[in-house]
Amino acid sequence: MRSLFLLPLVGLAVSAQAQFNVRVQIAGNVTTVSDNGTIQFNADAIGKPVDAVVSITNRGTGTINIIRYEQTGATDFTTGGVPAPEVAILPNDGFSMNVKFTPTSGTRATGLMRLGFTDTPPANPPGQRTTNGTLTLNLAGVAPEYTFTYLPPPAANSTPIVAGGTIAFPATTVNETATATVVITNRGSGAGSIGFIRSTGAAYSLTSLPTPPTTIDPNREVRFGVRYAPTAIESSTGTVGIEFVDRTVTFNLTGSSTGSVFSYEVVGPPDTPLQPNSSIAVPDVPVGEKSQITIRVKNSGNADGRIPAINVQGAGFAIADAPFLPLLLTPGQAATFSVSFSPTTPGRSAGRLRVGADSFDVVSNGLGSNLTYNFVAGPVTTPVAANGSVIFPPVAVGQTSSVRFVVVNNG
Repeated sequence: MRSLFLLPLVGLAVSAQAQFNVRVQIAGNVTTVSDNGTIQFNADAIGKPVDAVVSITNRGTGTINIIRYEQTGATDFTTGGVPAPEVAILPNDGFSMNVKFTPTSGTRATGLMRLGFTDTPPANPPGQRTTNGTLTLNLAGVAPEYTFTYLPPPAANSTPIVAGGTIAFPATTVNETATATVVITNRGSGAGSIGFIRSTGAAYSLTSLPTPPTTIDPNREVRFGVRYAPTAIESSTGTVGIEFVDRTVTFNLTGSSTGSVFSYEVVGPPDTPLQPNSSIAVPDVPVGEKSQITIRVKNSGNADGRIPAINVQGAGFAIADAPFLPLLLTPGQAATFSVSFSPTTPGRSAGRLRVGADSFDVVSNGLGSNLTYNFVAGPVTTPVAANGSVIFPPVAVGQTSSVRFVVVNNG
């Protein structure tokens, strides 16, 4: 509201300071403002209005009539509730005006309110004349305004970003991390506040978070980190959201990972896939002979892979036809080696195969007889080795004794 009404003024000017008491209430806070004083509006966000109730009381002895109202300055300020000229404001009586500040930017806004009035003295003492004056109130409003940048790894060059934009991570090695720093700057004229900051996406997490709510004064900034930590070859997406008083600003996150991934199979026919920590059965073989299987290892990742060692532990097991080590496999490249089993005794054998950081159980059986001997005399069973002695129980002359001889094949 720019100008409500204008009427001519007559008489002598009087002091508005002496005539009025001005009280301003904003969000429960009450202050007193003098003539030519300032009503301060502190908005939480651009577009978020701040309402003030301005109560003006006639502290003089005469009757006041508001005959002129003017508002100049920023259009972010609007007013209402100015009384009409015919409304008489008696001593110790008053009226209230509504003043609203709705910031359209973070720039400091200023304005001016002028209320022209007449003051008609009481009938006694006679001879006094109606006088006029002006009450002036300054208006000032501030609001925060935010800009966003991020520092991507590894160069950390400052990159502007807007709501809905994307923070892109460079290709990151599996099981390593890359961190981008997000910078929130308040370039407005008033202090602002941020609440919780959250992220989505299994590969993403936040570091160095401010404690909510956090105040950002004008020309100050807040920083936090977004960490990308891939655990597999993947293309990852996610989001990070920053809560403000009036909205949540969201950025998209994208990242991809690199690394070597080794896959295994027993060479057939048919070829049989192998998973690390699974069991590999080497064909059973008679004692004194040898069996073997061939294993193919392939780099199924998107970066060169290095295998520093290939070895096997366990009685009778050995590595055959091994490639030169350390073995370097480019993406898509494969190599083969064999695991042999040469048993020296019949029975089951178990071992452990290790290929770089991956390991497998290996099992096989040595085929052959394995005889054990026992003799049983009464309730007692006694083992006896080859070329050993069988001892009969004592017996009287002329009597006989016997034992039962047991042969078991454990092969």
